[in-house]
Amino acid sequence: MNEPLQLPPVDELQRYIQALDAQIELAKLHTSASMNLHDFARGAWPIVEPATPYVSTWHIDLIFEYMQRVTRGEITNLVINIPPGCCKSLSCSVLHPAWEWLDMPWFRLQCLSHDHSLVKRDAIKARSIITSGWYKAVKEQVAANGGPPVWELASDQNEIQLYANTATGQRQSLTIGSGVTGAHAHRQSVDDPHDVKDAALGTPDQIEDRMKAVCDTDDQVLSTRVDDIGERKAGRILIGQRVHPNDLFAHRLAEEDVVHLCLPMEYDPDHPHKSPDDPRTTAGELLCPDLIKPDKVEKTKAKLGSQEDAQFRQLPQLGEFAVYRMDWFKQFYQGEPWRLKCDMWDISCDPNLVGGKGNSYWVIQVWGWRGAYRFLLDEWREQCPYDEGKFAFKTMAKKWPQVKLKLIEDKANGHALYNDCKGKIKGVKLYPRGVKDKVTFNQLNGVPPCAAGEVFLPLPQFAPWIEDWRREVCRFPAKPNDRADTMAQLFAHRDEAKNMNALERAKKRGAGLRDL
Repeated sequence: MNEPLQLPPVDELQRYIQALDAQIELAKLHTSASMNLHDFARGAWPIVEPATPYVSTWHIDLIFEYMQRVTRGEITNLVINIPPGCCKSLSCSVLHPAWEWLDMPWFRLQCLSHDHSLVKRDAIKARSIITSGWYKAVKEQVAANGGPPVWELASDQNEIQLYANTATGQRQSLTIGSGVTGAHAHRQSVDDPHDVKDAALGTPDQIEDRMKAVCDTDDQVLSTRVDDIGERKAGRILIGQRVHPNDLFAHRLAEEDVVHLCLPMEYDPDHPHKSPDDPRTTAGELLCPDLIKPDKVEKTKAKLGSQEDAQFRQLPQLGEFAVYRMDWFKQFYQGEPWRLKCDMWDISCDPNLVGGKGNSYWVIQVWGWRGAYRFLLDEWREQCPYDEGKFAFKTMAKKWPQVKLKLIEDKANGHALYNDCKGKIKGVKLYPRGVKDKVTFNQLNGVPPCAAGEVFLPLPQFAPWIEDWRREVCRFPAKPNDRADTMAQLFAHRDEAKNMNALERAKKRGAGLRDL
């Protein structure tokens, strides 16, 4: 009688399988000129994660594809937003740099984070791959295939904070705000720029100051520490979960050439930053259920509390510090906006200073009034040069001939717009906002009618932009915040003209809503 087959323990089998995977990927190089990042990761995985089996998921493969596009110079300004625990640091800050040195050993990389222990951890892991026997064999095969000659880590510069190789390549690991002056690189990779506590603890002003400090460091210091390579532009990568509406991610996303890969934990088909490369189609579908099980996702969401929107959804909210609330904007009027009967109609315009992406928006809104009730009828919003904004203002005035008042905020290009339209368009008026602080101005003028239920919105089938409008206003004062300002200035002007405060407005809620 045959005895039952005795198998080794599961963990031992897993280590054997991973070692076999590494040899398979090495063997492929004998028939292929190079190794892609996905195959490299499979081979290098047991070096850095010997106790954890390698799991190939679509989101890691997608990250690898974007990182390879960075290596090829197709992307020079990449932002990746992804929840914690989804292998983003291992993929972007460990595996990718080690893989890149196979074909570009001369490459100089600068890695930064808010925490020195994080950049140190990733530098150690990357070096453990580079000094492994498997990596040495890969280098030798790459050289035999016509790639760069075999190189080694430099013996005179082999510290965790800065190690170099004999082909002039370097990896420097720093914290944001540390001594970056003088250090230059071909690419800069920032992984988790913020400590979550900095976005959660303290007063709103303290939190805003911390966010601004990191953004200022990025503008004034980090942006000057990368060098072009011939005709190829220097690269910048920013990776991590969102923590605050005005964090460094929001700052970078306003730049002209940015490429954004946003992968929320649960799929949201209406996400404003939905990636066209995200293959999910069902609302709520998890990002990586093979790595993070559904029950763990639910437990983590409960622990995150107010940070769930930021870290899991990649849509940070201001929580208790927000000026406007979403439940104030749940009233929608029926029918087409242009058919709504109103007592009067107004245009409110908030022009920006200079055109182009990265600046504030031109916002032109049309509002109708019935007693104290206010109806948002139309909106045009764009980052654009002055002439395009002026044309849009004139077009909106023609589109809504019943509008008597065209209110322009007296800032940025507002005075120029007023001068260009005065005498040509009836009812043009400058609004000299007395309160400079945006938050105070909106609290005094925008909040009371919204909280009192006096604001009605168009249905999405007539205004496809309305959900984005609601989200932006309810994130105020986070940027962009031009929509809330445009609304508040008109409310302020009309209520000042009536000499009414919020209490008086509530008492004078006018004309019934029979036709709504």
